[in-house]
Amino acid sequence: MKKVLTIALCFVLALTCLSLVACGDPNQGTYNFKSVSMTVGGTTTTYNIGDVAPWGDDVLAADTNVLELKANGVMVSSSKVAGNTVPQEGTYTIDGENITMTVGTSTMTGTIKDGIISTSTTTQGVTLTYVYEKA
Repeated sequence: MKKVLTIALCFVLALTCLSLVACGDPNQGTYNFKSVSMTVGGTTTTYNIGDVAPWGDDVLAADTNVLELKANGVMVSSSKVAGNTVPQEGTYTIDGENITMTVGTSTMTGTIKDGIISTSTTTQGVTLTYVYEKA
């Protein structure tokens, strides 16, 4: 009886370990563009999917900007601007609900919670806040 119980316990532990490995980090995955807000001189304007982009004639869509958070802190992004797709690779770190993403010399900080990433960056007096939703 003791041997059967030991085997059963080992089986349950093995299944638990396999399920933990299969799940991975719940934050990893693909995040699609949801909105962008621009703040200039205290005035904020938000652009959502279906709106004309603030940078030209593009209509914003979920694939306007896509982030993929991969294992080992690797981030891949793909942006569509004026009919061109611009891929980039960088890194990310997550500390609790805080996320920091770096591509080249540019760094964006923000939050990640319940499948939503919100990041902000300020350049030349313009603050851009991007919101992404997990696919």
